[in-house]
Amino acid sequence: MSIRYSNKYSDNNYRASFFLGRYLNTVRSQRAIEVIDSDTGEVLFTATVHIPDEVLKDDEVIIKSYSENEGVLQWLYDNGIVTEIVRNIQCGYCLAQVCKVDFDKIKAHEYKY
Repeated sequence: MSIRYSNKYSDNNYRASFFLGRYLNTVRSQRAIEVIDSDTGEVLFTATVHIPDEVLKDDEVIIKSYSENEGVLQWLYDNGIVTEIVRNIQCGYCLAQVCKVDFDKIKAHEYKY
């Protein structure tokens, strides 16, 4: 199952699925979400960013909504993946968002390798 995705950097309209992983270099590893082209298996982008010192609850991730990921937060929210923006946090010179996510919805749209 997939969700349609397009952005301002491409004329393509992708069928997108998700791969749910973890960033491994922390004591309490944070979740990582990759968005995959359902037709080719190519990683379109990583929706999350890793900030090792940030403490997250089990249903939270840090969404990268700046630079090439501009518009991703809104797309995830519109499709029910992000259910709530909890807070903004500093990520270098940019802001990232700690968000609650619906992991069941991600699993329903999970890419099958």
